[in-house]
Amino acid sequence: MARIEEALDLEIAQLESELAADPRHIKLRLLKEARALYTPAPRHQSEDVSTAAPAVRARGTTPRADAGRLEILNAAERLLEGHTSPRKTAAIYTDLVARGYVIGGKEPKSNLSAMMYNSGRFQSHQRMGWTLKAKPSQEPEAATSDGFSQEEGV
Repeated sequence: MARIEEALDLEIAQLESELAADPRHIKLRLLKEARALYTPAPRHQSEDVSTAAPAVRARGTTPRADAGRLEILNAAERLLEGHTSPRKTAAIYTDLVARGYVIGGKEPKSNLSAMMYNSGRFQSHQRMGWTLKAKPSQEPEAATSDGFSQEEGV
């Protein structure tokens, strides 16, 4: 049984090496790779809905572009966590690039700024830079037994 498997493995390896040099096979592989860029990854039943891609994408974007944009925005959010003063776009951009993120386009810093502005997660302070938007308070005000909020000095 082992001899049959070895013979099959040898024949498969020979055929693969021959096909690897065939220009038609190379073109077929590249076309399949390009096509895969436009095919969304299959969703599994166990996948968390909160991590799924948004149902509506910006015009002209692909699921892969949305995923990359989301990763960049998440990284920018982590950079700004704990900062109370604004950070300039250039500093955020430099930190993201140092961490291996790629922001494309002719003006990548401007693209980063536009992504941050359109995400709704960040507060622009014009030329001073960016902070995270304040999240609404999770705790309601303490109410007294008469149903009104308790205020000091009243």
